[in-house]
Amino acid sequence: MMLLQKLRAWHLLLICIFLASQLGISYIRLPCLRCINNSTTFTFAKQQQTLPDNTSSSKSLKSQPSEQLETAPPTAAAIDYNSSKLLPQWLKDYVAWHQRQRSQLNESNWNETRYFVQRCLRIKNDDQCGGTSDRLRSLPLKVKLAAKLNRLFLIHWQRPTKLEEFLVPPPNGLDWTVPDWLVTNLNFAPEPTLESDAWASIVRESASNATLVDVRHGFGAHDKRYNDDRRAGETDYDTVYHEIWNLVFTPSAPVQAVLNEKMRELRLVKYEYNAVHIRSKYLSDQSRELNMVEKATNCGLVFGTEAPLYVATDSLEATKLAVQHARKYHNHVTTYSLTEEPMHIDRGKSFLSFFGGVNYEAKDYYSVFVDFYILAYSKCLSTGRGGYSNWANLLRPDRRCGHNYWKHGTDYCSDKVVNMTMIDQNVTTPFDNMTVAAAVR
Repeated sequence: MMLLQKLRAWHLLLICIFLASQLGISYIRLPCLRCINNSTTFTFAKQQQTLPDNTSSSKSLKSQPSEQLETAPPTAAAIDYNSSKLLPQWLKDYVAWHQRQRSQLNESNWNETRYFVQRCLRIKNDDQCGGTSDRLRSLPLKVKLAAKLNRLFLIHWQRPTKLEEFLVPPPNGLDWTVPDWLVTNLNFAPEPTLESDAWASIVRESASNATLVDVRHGFGAHDKRYNDDRRAGETDYDTVYHEIWNLVFTPSAPVQAVLNEKMRELRLVKYEYNAVHIRSKYLSDQSRELNMVEKATNCGLVFGTEAPLYVATDSLEATKLAVQHARKYHNHVTTYSLTEEPMHIDRGKSFLSFFGGVNYEAKDYYSVFVDFYILAYSKCLSTGRGGYSNWANLLRPDRRCGHNYWKHGTDYCSDKVVNMTMIDQNVTTPFDNMTVAAAVR
């Protein structure tokens, strides 16, 4: 009798497991079966199909159910700035003070605190906020200025939207966000109060209780300014930059999700690929100048063909030309898009709306920050003119592998590519949405 009961119980268990697998139930928990063991609980977990980080092609990734992509980013880890060996002591003290001030700040006592606000508003006086690098690259010097003046450092954007749509403070970091009630109370002066020589403002504004306002970086040679003001033994601007950045910023959840998905789609692993950025519209439009674009692309190819090469430019035409040229020598060349014009913070429709254009949504600017972080996550990076890629380069903890092709001259890398072996152009690239045929229309 006992044996028969056990057989029936096992039979029931097998039926439950079979039904669960057929119905797609990923996890069931069966209560103890008295006839087997009163203390036993049986667990059945359906084997989950997981995608490798380096999937074989973007096409195979696209065919997977969306829930398996798991694009939601993990919660950012709390910053332990006190244990850092690179951050200067004055910054650690300032962050601790800043956190105390923020925790006590409310609608009754806000006017007992002095502020330093980096802003970009939808007003005529702020029509020169500049691009993303212009606004954010000089972060270390701005924080140092706020510390010297004992002011609460905050950032408030309206154009193209709130900065919090793209970047947020990390847990236990420096919280630069401005509460809505404080926006109403603070006097965002019609005219910026920082001069082009920001250090002169320290003398003028040190005793003032007025809100100190900066629109653009306003600092000539901000890295030199930072370094000249260092105390003995302090880490230099370039070396400490990535830790200061990570103390203040981390990607917002939507941007991090797009970044994760794009890295998987392009089969890029952090610090295991190379990148090149080409600025083709810095002062004049060179996006269709094949000679310039190919020479700049060569400076990405010289890193070798063993690791993937990511190509970023400031125009769709330059991207197409660069990708087409790179794929003559390299079979894993990727880019953000070969169908859409790269976005710019002050060149999109939101910027033009100030003069009567049509607005974009915040999500349309995610690519600006995703491109930035993909460049920053590269093993070797070739930068060029302008601030964008040189700013991304500062976030790379190890910058020994890289160069600025513009500073060396446009022919700097060409002689090194001459001896590279061209690949068979009839071989189909695995990136079905980025074929060589699509590169030039």
